[in-house]
Amino acid sequence: MPFVTFYTPTYARPGLLYNCERSVRAQTDQDLQHLVIEDMVGIGIDGMYRQVQEHAGRVRGNYVYMLQDDDALSD
Repeated sequence: MPFVTFYTPTYARPGLLYNCERSVRAQTDQDLQHLVIEDMVGIGIDGMYRQVQEHAGRVRGNYVYMLQDDDALSD
């Protein structure tokens, strides 16, 4: 079981997602899961929470960090 799951919703931003994924792979501690899901556009805040609940069964980490596709982890 990974220590942390990075949960990344994304939609039609491959360049940003590439940088985000690269920053996760560059971590020295690989006790992690990176869960990338397709974001649904125009569903509002309630829809966003519903979407997170739908993917909760795929989360394996003890902790979850919402890492947006336009964010990157530092070294």
